[in-house]
This record gives sequence, structure tokens and C-alpha cells, in this order.
Amino acid sequence: MRPPPLRPTVLRLLLPTSILLVGVVATPGRLPAHGGMYRGPTPTFRMPGGPVTPGGLLPPPGPNTGGGPLTAANLQGWQFWWEFNKDRYLDLRAKVVAGPADVPLTGISAEPYRPSALEIDGQVLPAIDRLMRRYDHPDVETAGMVAMAKIGRLHPDIDVPGRLREGLRSGNQEVRETAALCLGISGLEEVRADLIALATDSPDGRRLVGSGSVDMRTRAFAVYGLGLFARRAAEPAEKTLVLDVAEVAFERLGSVERDLAVAAVKALGVLGPDWAEAAQKRIGWQALHALDGVWDRKLGRGDEVIHAHVPTSVAKLLGRGNSDDHRRYLRDYIDDLGRRDRSDAVHQGIVLALGELAMPAETDELAAEASAALWNYYRKGKDQQARFFCLVALGRIGGTANREDLLRELGRARKGTEKPWVALALGLIGWDSRQTMGVVDQTLGHALQKELADTANDEFRAACSIALGLTGYTDASRDLIAMLDKYEFHDMVAGYISVGLALLPEQAARAEIRRIIHRATLQPIVVVQGAIAIALLGRGEAGQELLDLWVSGESNLARLGGIAVAFRFVGDRRAIDPLLKMMAAPDTTTISRAFVAAALGGVCDKDLFPWSEPYSAGCNYAAVVQTLTNGVTGVLDIL
Repeated sequence: MRPPPLRPTVLRLLLPTSILLVGVVATPGRLPAHGGMYRGPTPTFRMPGGPVTPGGLLPPPGPNTGGGPLTAANLQGWQFWWEFNKDRYLDLRAKVVAGPADVPLTGISAEPYRPSALEIDGQVLPAIDRLMRRYDHPDVETAGMVAMAKIGRLHPDIDVPGRLREGLRSGNQEVRETAALCLGISGLEEVRADLIALATDSPDGRRLVGSGSVDMRTRAFAVYGLGLFARRAAEPAEKTLVLDVAEVAFERLGSVERDLAVAAVKALGVLGPDWAEAAQKRIGWQALHALDGVWDRKLGRGDEVIHAHVPTSVAKLLGRGNSDDHRRYLRDYIDDLGRRDRSDAVHQGIVLALGELAMPAETDELAAEASAALWNYYRKGKDQQARFFCLVALGRIGGTANREDLLRELGRARKGTEKPWVALALGLIGWDSRQTMGVVDQTLGHALQKELADTANDEFRAACSIALGLTGYTDASRDLIAMLDKYEFHDMVAGYISVGLALLPEQAARAEIRRIIHRATLQPIVVVQGAIAIALLGRGEAGQELLDLWVSGESNLARLGGIAVAFRFVGDRRAIDPLLKMMAAPDTTTISRAFVAAALGGVCDKDLFPWSEPYSAGCNYAAVVQTLTNGVTGVLDIL
């Protein structure tokens, strides 16, 4: 008998959408916690065992909002794109582990705050292992597995691969699929064969799960895990494993196995081949050929969601450029964007891919045609989501012509819908100016500051805050600080203003952000965004700042969840001892211990970017597939 339907654990948090940001997802009778992320607004929240409280932990209703899993109909807010893509712009963990920018580091490690192997092996892994053995609870089990996987180390006394495999036999579906994913997150050579066995439903895979077959969700999570495993691998042979598994997954395209097919498409996209090396270039071409095979297959309308993820995987493989391969795909995607027989979801994927593949319009005729196609769809296209994606795609491409056109659009777009996306797109261009030329685009910053002062729309105000932060326009700091005080009880606005100030970075805002976080007892969005801002501003003090927030003020799941999410971005070794004391304290609840385990996994993460970043960045999240992301039970809904 198969286990009951999946019920998300307390450790699944939602991802941000049309009105807010990182927070906690509400499911009937449960509060998410191992991880997960908030990607969008939900108007109500139910405390475990308690009544629904309107406007409680989650933001007030906004356009296209609603409770429950996300669907393509409620993903049109700019916040969704930002939350899926923000890691590359925050680059928070790299800043924190490097220590204070103004303190010379001589004669010591270049990363003084990164946890040491001695701390991880002697303290952290043993503590997480004891927690998992002591508490037979799905939240603890999933939090512990994700933490162990993020750490990704073997231990002389703890069978880490074995602990992950144990979850595969759980009667809880979420525990099983989380275990399969964690095998890949870990990157441990010892689990390679397990991932392949699970993904292909082989006899070995069935033995691992203790069943006559590996259920489809677990197989899909294993494929996602295999993609992450292969991405880390230096040897070409390791990367070809994904090609072999994808071939199996694509055998039954158009069947009930669409989740498996999408997982394989996404896994091919994150392989990360080194195109300068002959053997890896061959793998890249093989992956492109496999994706072409999927793209060329005739699928029913309901299965075109598989096609919708192909262009973004192609774009991830190739990156931006002007090679023959780039030009071939640009030509095809420009043509397909004008086809009416393609679904809206496919158009969304094409738009996002053009934004990652194309060079600025000034480069050559084909590059100009790509930007022109995006502008044309934005003005005349029928799908609202694809139209919005056109704007961020143009921001990603950048260039003089797109910059000028977006500035003009800022003055004439409709405030409640297009304008936040235009502001975000301009912020991306401002960011690129800082990164490539080291200069702040003053004209762009001034235009955004003026719009910020004139608008009465919360969505636009929040988007302008992020855009100003990306642009680095410090002249807007005083306005943002004043608005932070005025809108502290507006979850979305206060959260995004905090992050915008931190991106500038405006040190004078630290005290105000801390004050707002302390007051936000039932505002997880404010807690998470504010905690991330504090971490950005604090640099070397980030871990201690978050700990101070954790132990002070009212202790509830919203607060714990928000700060645990923030630890996802912070690798400060000085947080280890206090977190371990919290985990061991006799008055700490089981759920709180799970949050601590999640926080420890963030602190000791082996990678500078979150494990999910290869899949989330540039993702066509509007082409909803339950095992990828639906705000509750997808692979990208795990912290």
C-alpha cells in the first residue's frame, strides 16, 4: 500500500510572488519549516492547530493572490522573478565569510568566518545526527537531511550517506523525496549509483525505497539531485550520467511522466560544461541535441509545459554569447515567439531564454532583432506573464537602446502592472553598469528616485526600492529610510525597502531595520527580508546580528522561520555554538530544534550560493510543474 498523499511539513516555506518575499507558506493545519522559501503572497495563515487568521503571518491580499499552491494564474508579480533570481545580486554568503571589508586580513585565512572542518566534524554533524535519532518527526528528519546534504562531508563516526538513504524508506512522501534530492545536494561520490537507481526505477532503486517501484515524485527529485551532482563533477564521465538518465525519461514523452521529463530537461540545463575543453564541449552539444529532440516532439497541449522549460535550459547551457550555436537558437526562438500555435507557457520560456542568450541590440543585426522581438511581444503579445518577462529579459540584455527605451517606458507604463517590472528591468541595467564599468548610472537612479517619490502604489514603491539598490544610487538613501519608518507595517514595502537599503549599502539604516524586525512578531516577510538586509549591512557581524534577533523578542514560528531562512545566506562560524546550545536546551520545542538544524545547515553550507540557485535562476516558474515549484511541495520550495 502506498503512503497517504503528501502533506507538506512545517519546514516547507513559500517562495515570493506578487506582493511579498521570503516568508512562510500556509497549509491547512501546518506551518512550513526545513526549509522552504516564500515566493508569493497568501492572504491568510493558519497556525498549527489554530484558526485561520486573516493577514496574520502573511501579507494582505493583492492582485492575483490566494491561498494554497501556486498556479500559473497567480504568479504575475515582479516579486516572484526577484525571489527566484536574487542570489546572484545579493551574493550575500561570499560577502559574509570574507569578513569586514575595512579590516586587513594578513596572516590568516581569506575567509575567517567560514566554519572549519574541525567545527563541522566535531560539533555540527554529531549534533544533527543526535537530533535526528532522538526525534521521530518529519520536520526534524527533513531539516536534518537537508543540513547534512548542504554540509556535504563524510564523517569518521557518522554514516552520512546512510542517514540520507534511511529517508528513502519513510512512509512520508515528503521525507522520501527530500532524501532523494539530498543525495544530489550532498555531492558525495558514494551516492552516485543511488541517484541513478532511483531516477531510473531500477531494481536497486526499488530496494532503496523498499517497494515494488520508485514513485514518480521520488524519481523526479532524484533526477533534480543528479543534475546538481553532475554539475559539481569535474570529470566529463560524471556529467554524461544525466544524459543517460534523460534518455530514459524522454522515452515516454507525453505520458503521465511529465514531471520526470521536466526534471530531466532542467537537469540537462544545469550541467555547466566547460566549453573551452573539448570533452566537455562534446557533452554540452549532446545535451543541446537531447533538448532539441524534446523541442521537436509533437506534444499535446497539456504536455507543452515540458516544452516550456526547454529554452531556459538551452540558455543555461550556452550563456550569453554570439557563437554559431547562439545564433541558431536565437533565430529559432525569435521565429517561435511569433507563432500563435505555441502555448503561453512556451512563449514565456522563449522570452526568458532570449534574455539570457542575446547580446545588446548594438552588437549586430540578429541581436537587434532579438530585442525588437521582445519589445514587440511586450506591446502586442496576449499573455500577460510573457509580457512582463519581456521587460526583465530586456533588462538582462541591457545595452544603450534598451536602456533608453525602458526609461521612456517608465514614464508611460501602467503603475499597478507594468511599472514595477520596468523599474526592476532598469535596476538590472544599473547593476550591470556597476559590475562592468564600476560606475553608478546617475540618470537612471534619478529617474527611479523621482518615481519613488511620486507613486502611491505599494507594488511600484517596493520595486523601485530594489531597483535603486541594484543601481547603487545612494542619493535615494534618505528617502528610503523615511519610507521605511512610514511603511513598517506594510510587509512587502518594509521588506523590500530594507533589502534596497542594504544593496546600496546604507549603514545608517541598520538601527531602523533592526527596530522593525523586533516589532514584526507576526510578519515573517519583514523578518526574513530585514534579516537578509542586516546580514548584508553587517558583513562580519551578520551571524551575531541574526542570533541576537533570534533570542530577543517574541519567540514564534514566524520569527524562527524567518531568521532560519536568513541563515541560508549566512556562513558565519561564530553562530555555531549559540545555535547548538539552543538545539540542546531542554525548553526548546521540537519544531524549534528543526529550525535550528536548518539554520546550522545554512551556516555550514559548503557552497557560496544556495543549492537551488542553478535551478531557480532564469527558471520559467510560471510553467507550473508540481515537483519543480508550486509554492508548497516542489523541489524549489525547499530551503
